[in-house]
Amino acid sequence: MLDGVLYAASCNAAKLTSGYLNCYFHAFNAANGAELWHTPAPTPDGSLSQTDPVGSSSVIYYAGMSRVYAVDAHTGSILWTYTACTKNCSIGNLVATQHTLYIEIDSDSSSLLALNLAHRSVLWSKNVQPYSGEVWLLQQGLIYTSADQYHVKALDATSGVVLKSYTNGSEVINVFTLVLQAG
Repeated sequence: MLDGVLYAASCNAAKLTSGYLNCYFHAFNAANGAELWHTPAPTPDGSLSQTDPVGSSSVIYYAGMSRVYAVDAHTGSILWTYTACTKNCSIGNLVATQHTLYIEIDSDSSSLLALNLAHRSVLWSKNVQPYSGEVWLLQQGLIYTSADQYHVKALDATSGVVLKSYTNGSEVINVFTLVLQAG
């Protein structure tokens, strides 16, 4: 939610549009539920990924299979698209900061990609071990990712360099979270 607006992606047969295979990105007034706008989501196969939409300033980002869409948060106009990967791949999580969009790419070998938003150029890309149920989060300049079932790694968000690695011996790490101490 950004400025009292709820953003959602869906596929709806009632709003079928030629060429868009009935998938849309929506904005709703969070107070009363009224739809503010919807825009076609022209995904290659007509399905949207389950990636949550994320926002930065007045732009909302969402993923459709191999593409990332930047949408004007106020009008629903598609500002630009970026093809993050090709051939047998999809986009997992998205995380946006003011200047960078971090993209999780799922394929034969999973990777994290940092995209400069001003120029839509790749700042860095890092291969990580594919792991079912992979979790990652951005906190205080570090990206924490479950690189395999036994390790959580902390990457520098600016460069993608692995700075720390955490393990629990030979025990599987299923999920993790980061709790920051105040002060």
